[in-house]
Amino acid sequence: MKLSHRIIFSIGLLLTLLATGTIGYMEIEHWDPLNALYMSIITLTTVGFTEVAPLSRAGKLFTIAYIVLGIGSAGFAITTLFTYLFEGPVMNTFKERRMNLLKKRLQNHHIVCGYGPIGREITQEFSRAQLYHVLIDKNVHQDSIKDPEYTVPVSGDPQDEDILREAKIDVAQSLIAVLDDDAANLFLVMTARQLNPSLKIIAEARSEGAIKKLKRAGADVVITPYQIVGRRIVESILKPTLTHFLDIVSKKQELSF
Repeated sequence: MKLSHRIIFSIGLLLTLLATGTIGYMEIEHWDPLNALYMSIITLTTVGFTEVAPLSRAGKLFTIAYIVLGIGSAGFAITTLFTYLFEGPVMNTFKERRMNLLKKRLQNHHIVCGYGPIGREITQEFSRAQLYHVLIDKNVHQDSIKDPEYTVPVSGDPQDEDILREAKIDVAQSLIAVLDDDAANLFLVMTARQLNPSLKIIAEARSEGAIKKLKRAGADVVITPYQIVGRRIVESILKPTLTHFLDIVSKKQELSF
């Protein structure tokens, strides 16, 4: 059942329970509607307030049945309503407003284009360093972000000029291009350089031939992950002590954050 359907069902269930209790006490104890409704509410919520008046035998039996049948149903309905408030559209609207406010305040920030393995690592490192950054990817959304305090997700094509403007590329400090292939990164670098000539651009190259092309397109730094991994593997064999020392320093820096 969809959340919206559960909400409607829960509201209807609560109203039915309250109406049943109110009518029941009115008929059995001959109370006025307000007292009957009051008694129904304190019975369902189990708050333990004093009864409106001493109950008759029939009233006590009705109250027992009302508690047994009603509390579980009321608990389900109230839980569903709270879920709607804290996890449903209301909370999503609150998150969207927060993100929009954060976007307006962004300046001198970083833009990460691509949410693959490298993009995820970059956003995590930015969050550890408490640096505000925009993450652009076609499949990114708020719920997929591990640390939303410093990450502003923008869903869309990073090569689209409108999407880059939405990420406030004109006032950004840097852009990191880590898309799926070299051609996409190349087009992104060219577009970003046109939109912000003073922007620092770091791009990933997956082949040797793409390094020069990316630099000509406007990338300030081009990194080839395979080269870095290959060199690190060889260093761990030829210089194991140095590699171990660097790992310790790196872990200490992570813990300091």
